[in-house]
Amino acid sequence: MKNTFCMTRQGEAFLSQHWGDLNHYQNYVKFQQGIERFARMLAVEPQIIAHDLHPNYQTTRWAKQQDLPRVEIQHHYAHLAAVMAECSLEEEVLGLICDGTGWGTDGAVWGCEVLRGDLSQYQRMAHLQYRDLPGGDITARKPYRMAWVYLLAALDEVGAGNAAHLLPSLGVEERDVLLQRWHKGIPEIKTSSCGRLFDAVAALLGICEVNNYEGQAAMQLEACADRHDTGRYGFDIVRGDSCLQMDVLPMLREIVGDINRGVESGVIAQKFHLTLAELFLQTLCRLRDGTGLNRVVLSGGVFHNQILLLQLVKRLEANGFMVYQHQLVPPGDGGIALGQALIASEVIA
Repeated sequence: MKNTFCMTRQGEAFLSQHWGDLNHYQNYVKFQQGIERFARMLAVEPQIIAHDLHPNYQTTRWAKQQDLPRVEIQHHYAHLAAVMAECSLEEEVLGLICDGTGWGTDGAVWGCEVLRGDLSQYQRMAHLQYRDLPGGDITARKPYRMAWVYLLAALDEVGAGNAAHLLPSLGVEERDVLLQRWHKGIPEIKTSSCGRLFDAVAALLGICEVNNYEGQAAMQLEACADRHDTGRYGFDIVRGDSCLQMDVLPMLREIVGDINRGVESGVIAQKFHLTLAELFLQTLCRLRDGTGLNRVVLSGGVFHNQILLLQLVKRLEANGFMVYQHQLVPPGDGGIALGQALIASEVIA
């Protein structure tokens, strides 16, 4: 939906318009024509192609068909580099990247990561704890499925069953299938997606159980939030094998408790946003203590959310961080081509 490309010339970067879903033939044709037109207009001959790590993206397939050197770039690293490009940053930073989907180097679907990096390398320092993503992309269209996954993780089977009435769109047959897979331990795609967490909470509150357009649940959750509430929920930050893990299951348990007590949806939605802001702040503070890095870049489609963005920036700056965010290019995937181009320019420099 947000495909763009970026072409560079003598220190300048030229970002294209959005081309839409490249799985639609006409969009794909216009995408290719756009590349040719930009090259003519700028009088340049591309020397290298940078593309996303995801093997099934149409842009990846296109890149592999071209007779040029190419470099694969992890999705969230490109987000980090896009902010660095826009803000003229060169030294190492911490990057909090929050979105719906990004192909991870471990085969999981990333979507809420803290990276440490510059334009030549990066390291994953923290992420939202993995949850199952049954059915893959179909779950992104059905927030009630993600809500059920979180209920199972937070409350176990009995507690999730008692809370199933909160998800009227989850039919008995579908629930039984998901339960059977959970019982049998059938391997599922794992995700650390912040977008899927928004989906789960929106579905639990009855705000949006099915996404009829991209980002619907997250936008409706933001819209219903009571901006006057100042409460928040619990969470944990635990040490994983290689990096910190942000555990939001305490928050999910408390949300279900608030729903059962009749707390208004707007209050719960606001507390959810403030909890994420505090979770991210505390995670970044711990990482600063370990790395000495004080500059933070924020990117990813979740940062279209003004409650989360403004609350987080306020907290970070109050704690002495230097915060950088997008001003010219979108925080979502429409801006990652700029980051990809900058990383590729380091490869051939």
